[in-house]
Amino acid sequence: MRKFKFKAWDKTLGEWVDRHRSIDMDGNLLIPNSMMKYEKVHGREIVLVPYTGIKDKNGTEIYEGDVLKWRKPVSEVIDDDRYMSGTVERIYQVVWNNGWYQSGDMTNALEWGNPECSEVIGSVYELPDLIT
Repeated sequence: MRKFKFKAWDKTLGEWVDRHRSIDMDGNLLIPNSMMKYEKVHGREIVLVPYTGIKDKNGTEIYEGDVLKWRKPVSEVIDDDRYMSGTVERIYQVVWNNGWYQSGDMTNALEWGNPECSEVIGSVYELPDLIT
């Protein structure tokens, strides 16, 4: 069964929200005070980022908005005496589209059976210049 997990990006501070903090149903950041109760932190814009349920080749959880480096060795027979081999490498952002997670222009790229070819190299939240 798939786990429903989220990370939270604080757009105001430009950092991931500490996992010991909470977010209420209205998207307000809550932090524990000295009396062990939670207080709302006002004026912060928080983005919840869902977990895809898939891990990359290193066992790193892949979240929506992550940027993946996809590498796959390929070989092709040209004729009886010649063949071509090499590695295809692409950089993709993970997005939710039409009921599944995709990476770039690859239809259902995270479900197509090759997460072992993918590696999380960052996030569009942390490093927006990774995807241009």
